[in-house]
Amino acid sequence: MEFGNAALLAGMALGAIPVIIHLINRQRAKLRHFAAIEFLLLSDKRIARRLKLKQLLVLALRVLLLAALAFALAKPYVAPDQLAAPDASAPGGVAIVIDDSLSMQAVADDGETYLDKAVARARELVDAGGARTSFAIVAAGAPARLLTSGLTYDKAAAERALDRVTPGARRADFVAAITEAGRALSQSSEPRRQLVLIGDQQAAAWADLGGPWTFVPVTEVDVVDVREGKPVENAAVEDVAVRRADGAAPGALEVAVTVANHGAADRQVKLEVELGDRVTADLVAVPAGEKVEKRFTINAPGAVRGVARIDPDALPADDAFFFTVAQSRALNVLVVNGAPRGMPFLDEIFFLRAALRVPNPQDMPLAPVFATSAELRPAQIAPMDVVILANVGGLTQEQDLALENFVRAGGGLFITGGDELTPESARSYGALLPYPIRDVKNVAKPGDPKSALSALTLSSADFGHPVMEVFDGVDDASLFKAQVFSYVLVDPAGQADAKVVASYTGGVPAIVESTLGQGRVMLLTTTVDRDWSDLAIRSSFVPLVQRVCQYLGHALDRKGGLGYIAGESARVRVPPGTGPLRLLRPDGGTVDYEQSASDGDALFLDNLDMPGQYTLERAGDKKAVTPIAVNADRRESDFQPVASELVAQTKAALTRDNGILPELDPAEPALVASGVGAEGRTLLWPYILAALFLLFGAEAWLVVKS
Repeated sequence: MEFGNAALLAGMALGAIPVIIHLINRQRAKLRHFAAIEFLLLSDKRIARRLKLKQLLVLALRVLLLAALAFALAKPYVAPDQLAAPDASAPGGVAIVIDDSLSMQAVADDGETYLDKAVARARELVDAGGARTSFAIVAAGAPARLLTSGLTYDKAAAERALDRVTPGARRADFVAAITEAGRALSQSSEPRRQLVLIGDQQAAAWADLGGPWTFVPVTEVDVVDVREGKPVENAAVEDVAVRRADGAAPGALEVAVTVANHGAADRQVKLEVELGDRVTADLVAVPAGEKVEKRFTINAPGAVRGVARIDPDALPADDAFFFTVAQSRALNVLVVNGAPRGMPFLDEIFFLRAALRVPNPQDMPLAPVFATSAELRPAQIAPMDVVILANVGGLTQEQDLALENFVRAGGGLFITGGDELTPESARSYGALLPYPIRDVKNVAKPGDPKSALSALTLSSADFGHPVMEVFDGVDDASLFKAQVFSYVLVDPAGQADAKVVASYTGGVPAIVESTLGQGRVMLLTTTVDRDWSDLAIRSSFVPLVQRVCQYLGHALDRKGGLGYIAGESARVRVPPGTGPLRLLRPDGGTVDYEQSASDGDALFLDNLDMPGQYTLERAGDKKAVTPIAVNADRRESDFQPVASELVAQTKAALTRDNGILPELDPAEPALVASGVGAEGRTLLWPYILAALFLLFGAEAWLVVKS
């Protein structure tokens, strides 16, 4: 049983009022013995018992009346455990989204994978389609793909598209998949537009949904859970960190392996670590829903590759984690210069360029790439981990869309102020800015002896934030002595997903942050050159910039540094030499690459589509190699189901009237979307309200009789 207004259940406490009144008015007479009346009392005893029973019944009915009234106002209803299978036989367009991500490779109790079950359900829908039913097939694994050429009435074409749905080490991208489905459904000439989402309905796959729907509203949304609500007992090797072992033999390494138990029961797994030709193993107890780190000390001189494994379970694809001894990779940072100058020391990114190239003690190297705002192309953005917009004014529509998709997919964006970033130019940033820019404030002039009196300084910070925690407890940190002469004023009102990380004197926001999808955005309201502040020449500037990049690039989220994720592009350092480059894949295949002068000492690889050990080598030179370890996205390991509230909200967003009208045949009747989330519900509260009249009548009759 569920409730439409569960908060009103608290009103059932009003049922105690009649009891309280009864106890207050209850009077107990003093007992006095009087022999003459004993006979009368004995004769009336039977009548008194009957009267007392009637009074108790009246009290009970009054309590029930008040409690039932509150219960009815809470609008109880009963929803079936499993909704009826979606019907695709009626005329209209049907977009079937199939989750073909890594988690769908899990094996059910009957021996079938969830992906096999999903494809079978999709085939049933296609077979049930009528003569005026068109289908589009969309695969939701990143990158989401439309497998048919839009909507098609050809069932054979839809069947061939389903044949191309194959398992892979992808993560689920429901945002892109539903966008592809919406684009296809907008082509439908029929008034009925049905969206069917078939998958294991992991919470992680739904996490980024909730943005505005910019296509014609759909008339029906069906969510098919191939797990049928059943839990999956899955454990995974979550992470591997490789360090030099303190106090051990020269060349000995400490391998720290994190094992996660995403099931509901405690587990004991056999953990095996293979490094070079050395193998070590141990049993690890992992409580339900917890993570445990196990450390091994291994002496394997010269070894550069390794793998950590646990016993296979329902999802074998995440039971192994591949790593290299140099597991941490460089964080790819694209710096976009919004105000380039001919004189290097006057350039917007002169100090920023130097700060990014300083080696950091956390062994998280940064690999910066530089471009001007005029040179920025969408293709440059996707392979990066972090993008810095240094005093960049207006963005083109293509740049804004590419940056938004980049951040939603988990990228980091760092925006810095300047004279190019005005309230007018900031409108082109769309949803990227944590807070809207309201104005530009000038409080002092650089170089003016009196500026120290009016310039602002950082006066407060959230030292619990990963960026600012490195400055906590540092006496006389120069970050808090930097003088700010100008800044962009932001409006922090009404932004639920944004927060202030650091403030100037008077509480003026200095560094603000927001989340967008799986990514993060930070805004520094002053510049990274000397035009608006002297922050760039302070000793704290280097750790601040590097910490921001590490945080935005999620490098601080993993103890082992960044590994490469299957299905994503990677920027890899090329091996020394001049010969042709060749990528050796885990399945034995090879891919040839040509290195151009513009690549420098790094190369972008887009063929890392499966977990395992890769090798980038110079042809003919077996010593000139770069080992590459690639793993599946561990977000797919957690089978926590999506909350029903989020499903209902998503359905409402997809079916809500947004003013976009389809091009329909005037002769066709218009369809209206049914109440979202009400499918199959049995409402109970109308019956309870009707029963209240019977209770009122019963209470009145008892009062008269007593």
